[in-house]
Parts: sequence; structure tokens; C-alpha cells
Amino acid sequence: MKAASITLLLWALVLDLFGCNKEPQDQLAVVKGQAYLIPWEDRPVVINEMHDKIGNTYVRISGKVIAGGIHIDLIVDPRWYEFQVANNYPSLFGYAGDDIKIKNKFVKIDTIIGPIICTKPYSEYTKYVGCGFRLLDEGVSWSINFTSKDIAHVGRIKSEAEKILKSYRNAANAKQR
Repeated sequence: MKAASITLLLWALVLDLFGCNKEPQDQLAVVKGQAYLIPWEDRPVVINEMHDKIGNTYVRISGKVIAGGIHIDLIVDPRWYEFQVANNYPSLFGYAGDDIKIKNKFVKIDTIIGPIICTKPYSEYTKYVGCGFRLLDEGVSWSINFTSKDIAHVGRIKSEAEKILKSYRNAANAKQR
């Protein structure tokens, strides 16, 4: 009985040391001076402060579900700007995935919100391709990515993405007060 108690006590200590007993934390991202407080419920979230000359920050919020069950990714990738300039790509949005690095693998589509870019299918068997558009939020260029099956809902996607980013900004501002 004593060994079991010691084992439980050790496990509790280990869990406490590694933060397993702590409440989930919201994550703060500061991009170009604009603060966003991303709730822990919106995980998975990747925030990477790049150690470059400019002090850029990479942010990726994956699989955010919006009205209608549509999944979107919200991304800031400062590396994209240099890449698009070097490769003469259109500056419609911040990041489209690794496959966009291959020329002629994407197409511009005019929609009710303006142009979006979609990656072309790799073959006739590829059902879905990634699409995205750039959304400027208080000076920060976000890439809003989604699957091509949701192109018909691009107006809703843009509106919901704007609301999400505004809520993140408002939460950050409220916390800083």
C-alpha cells in the first residue's frame, strides 16, 4: 500500500512539474505590432517568432470550423512575400502550401469577394484542391485557406474570417488594459 501511495505522489509531482495540471492557456501572437489573443479552444495553433532581421512572426490556426461546418485555416507567413517576389507570383494571398512552389500549379478565380487562388488538381482523381485569398486585417496580411468544394461560400468564409480576427484583436486589447 505504501509503494502505491509513493507512486501516485511521484506521478502527481511529475504532472505538476510539466504543467499537466494547469488550465489551458490562450496564446498571444503579435504580428507587425498588432496583437491577437487566440483562445485555447481554437487549437491547433502554431506561433513561431522568427529570428530574422525584421522580427517576423508566423501564425497558423488550423481547422477552424465556421458556420455551415466549413473548415478554414488562418495563416500569416512572412516568408511568403519574399518567395512570391522572387518567383513573380501574384500577391493575392500569403501562403498556399508547398505545391504552389511549382509554377503553373495554381489558377486565379474571380469571385464575389475578389480573386482567389486555387491549386490545380494533380490528376483527374484529385477531388479537392486548396484555395485561398488574402485578407488584410489592421495592416496584417492573413491567408485564409479552404477547400475548393467551399468556393460557393467564399462570401461567408471572408465574413467569418473577419469576425474571428476582430475577436482575437479585441481579446488582446482587453487583456492589455
